[in-house]
Amino acid sequence: MVLLLGAGRQGDVTLETLIELGIREILVVEKDRSNAERARRLGVDVLEKGIDEIDLDDYINKSTLILNCLPAKYGFKVFERAVKKGVSIVDITYMEENPLVLNDIAKENRVSAFVDAGFAPGISNLLVGYGLTKLGPAVDKIVIKVGGIPLYPRPPFNYRITWSFEDLIEEYIRPARIKRDGKVVAVEALSGLEKDIYEGIGELEAFYTDGLRSLLETVDVENMEEKTLRYPGHAEIFRVLRDIGLFNKEESIYEPFKNWLYSKLTEGDEKDVAILRVEFYRRSDKKGFEIIHRYNEVRKRTAMSELTGIPPAIIAKMFLDKSLNSTGVLPLEMLGMVKDIAETFLKMLSQFGIFVREF
Repeated sequence: MVLLLGAGRQGDVTLETLIELGIREILVVEKDRSNAERARRLGVDVLEKGIDEIDLDDYINKSTLILNCLPAKYGFKVFERAVKKGVSIVDITYMEENPLVLNDIAKENRVSAFVDAGFAPGISNLLVGYGLTKLGPAVDKIVIKVGGIPLYPRPPFNYRITWSFEDLIEEYIRPARIKRDGKVVAVEALSGLEKDIYEGIGELEAFYTDGLRSLLETVDVENMEEKTLRYPGHAEIFRVLRDIGLFNKEESIYEPFKNWLYSKLTEGDEKDVAILRVEFYRRSDKKGFEIIHRYNEVRKRTAMSELTGIPPAIIAKMFLDKSLNSTGVLPLEMLGMVKDIAETFLKMLSQFGIFVREF
């Protein structure tokens, strides 16, 4: 049995993709009634409860594989319990903790623990690993630029939430770790502002966020950074909101402000476009990969939900088909470093309308 934790915006896409890939023995744990009903209509078993309301260990023990599509605060808790129970897991939660600390236990228990298996981190990491296998050790800098933005922005924020609101705020307050001259340094999120033109979209700004994560430990490149893409002006607005304390959970104003901000960031048309650019620098030479993926008009799914929800289902399929048999904690750059695995993954992505352009 596959245990799917969370069937919200991303988890629902994961569920649909699992079914399309022929995986039907699935138990979904989802506390929201409308999400649970949508999952039931797809013909799978659903437990309409929150993760804190169930005996998680019991369900882990009954599972062949776990897919965790819950918010970040549940990430490490579930990941650690699965690894210690000897059950393999695919995780897209963007957990704050470092999952690599569980690598030895995962290997000892012969567990395949795929972490940060969504869009970015996720596809971005796989492309880093794949790019390094193609370009070799001469790469001295890697830059990842990524973001999901509305096709029809509404001022003043020019942004519409298409993923976990809590994780969005976490991205803007958590210090960003980058690599400079071989050393890991922390910089302020929303800093390092730069602008560039993207084909078919126009001018976007890019700023530091903490997206490198496992790459800081698994990839031996002197300089690495990740930046989030938004429409111009976004970073300054959110920097001010953060700096005056409105994202501080200890302040009494946090909850009412969070609710107000969420209401504003869910206004307008949900149609979006998501961009990922992974750049490799070798002296004066620049190579890389790019994805520009737009809202799915046929299936009424956001670009971000597809880019985040489809990859874990593909990994689950490859694991269940025994195409992935390595054990340990496995961020996706490690899959990307194996050419056949990377190319199989990218081919399967293309079957769902997600195409990678090489430049």
